Amino acid sequence: MGAALPERGGGVEGRGHRVDRRCGLREPGDGGHQANGLHDLADTARLLVSEAVTNVNQHTTTRVIHIDALVRDRIATIAVRDSSPDDLPRPRKAAADEEGGRGLFLMKQLAHACGVTWDNGAHPTGKHIWFELRDPASP
Repeated sequence: MGAALPERGGGVEGRGHRVDRRCGLREPGDGGHQANGLHDLADTARLLVSEAVTNVNQHTTTRVIHIDALVRDRIATIAVRDSSPDDLPRPRKAAADEEGGRGLFLMKQLAHACGVTWDNGAHPTGKHIWFELRDPASP
């Protein structure tokens, strides 16, 4: 699916886009996920971030993609932010033999909640595609 996300604070180039990753997603076993009890959700987080970044990469002309994460009370909220307010993400029905077209479907199925938020209100300058993952042990 392309280049893997780099270490924290790094970036990855792809199709004219630069991903700025500051969310701190780490490999399981490094203490990051285990310390906050979310290590079981790491694979789901990686998959959904990858799908969201791929959507931005394929469907916008955004040059920089930001990934933000907040982990609190065993809930992870992750947002993929771009500077393309005009391109509304829309789910589509992918054919059985298609390689892509399932990213938003996966997000709706795997996340506790998800959505799109626009930056700067009436005159948006970009958007966040966000999702929330919850530890099954959380209330």
